Amino acid sequence: MAIGLHADSNNSPHEIQLPNEEESWSLFTGTLKVEIPPELEDIGKKIIVPVDFEIPARRLITLWVAEGFVNKRMDDEPPEHIARRYLKDLIDKEMVQVVKEKFDGGVTCRLSKEGAKFLQDYAEATSAFSSSIHGPRRFADHYNHKDFHFQHIHGDDSDAPLGSQYTDVLSFLSFDHRKGSKPGEDVRKFLHRCISSKCFLLLRVLDLERVFRPKFPKVFDKLLQLRYLGLRWTYLEELPPFVSNLLKLQTLDVKHTYISTLPHSIWKMQRLRHLYLSESYRSRFEPKPSSSSLRELQTLWGVFIDEESPVKNGLKTLLNLRKLGLACRIMLSQKKQMLSQIEAVADWILELKDLQSLRLRSFDELGEPWYLPLKDLSKLKSLSSMYLLGRKNHVLLFWNISSSSSPETMEPGASRDIEYDKRRTARTDRLRD
Repeated sequence: MAIGLHADSNNSPHEIQLPNEEESWSLFTGTLKVEIPPELEDIGKKIIVPVDFEIPARRLITLWVAEGFVNKRMDDEPPEHIARRYLKDLIDKEMVQVVKEKFDGGVTCRLSKEGAKFLQDYAEATSAFSSSIHGPRRFADHYNHKDFHFQHIHGDDSDAPLGSQYTDVLSFLSFDHRKGSKPGEDVRKFLHRCISSKCFLLLRVLDLERVFRPKFPKVFDKLLQLRYLGLRWTYLEELPPFVSNLLKLQTLDVKHTYISTLPHSIWKMQRLRHLYLSESYRSRFEPKPSSSSLRELQTLWGVFIDEESPVKNGLKTLLNLRKLGLACRIMLSQKKQMLSQIEAVADWILELKDLQSLRLRSFDELGEPWYLPLKDLSKLKSLSSMYLLGRKNHVLLFWNISSSSSPETMEPGASRDIEYDKRRTARTDRLRD
């Protein structure tokens, strides 16, 4: 009881951290108090830290929406909000565990033992009702020789007919993280065989995150039901031209790729809700056609703004955004044009009445913080997470605000002046997913 009297209110509270793999293994073996045979060590480690099952809530929620697990309500509440409540309920019921938390409220989670048992029991109970379905509805490739699908994707019979066993597949995820070109080529061959055999035509989710430079067959544009295309960390250099034909696509994730220019036809994707780009490699938009716009877009993350970016006649028409992340770069030879661009960006932000999360950086051609206009954000009632980096009146501005602050407490032009530390900024960027 007397411990609390010695607490220092000036210090930050201690945050409990989950043990890493080595710590978990040490705790496990120490509890058993017996020597673990070498042949059982691998099995034991798989029981204690199933890191392969961790998934960011951002990814999980968009996958749920893409597969149609969330029905739209009459009050037009975004399905992502409903899915987020579902996830919270699962966490409260200890069916899902939170393993990491981010400053902006985002989490990384994994299935608990109770959740895994429930899913197994549910699958066994409903197996008798799925006799009319040809093969799996969803599956993942772990590049495991013991998987039933391994021979079809990677094995000797990769050219054999597939029949109808993949006709009803809704979701395909690949966790083939080998180095080199082989994973990407295997994906291309498998997709070509499936689509050419009239399989995968119901596919809603294709997630190839961390598959090195996957290739796409020409018949890829027949996946007309596709809602989610995940290409994060694939290091692709360009999007396949037929992506714009996927008119039902809701999420396109090309973060951490080498894609610098989006195809002009991206503006035709009227169902697109979440677009994650690669800011580090200067992902930029082409000018917007006069007859189209991304009306349903809610997430626009990683956009690169320079003097040629279509801000006034393109991006400023995107008014339903809830999450916006962009970087502005100035070239000394284009200073006048860029001043106009960044002012237009600041005005655009004030029009985003539903904005919840904002990341805005301004820097020059040497990577140093540059002019960043700050205006009254108090009218953005939903804004709860903000990251700003730049300069105003020769003063460095670095503002990193989580959900603990509210727009009502933000004075116009307020900032936190700190000594610029490149290492800190770089470290912060690396920690973001």
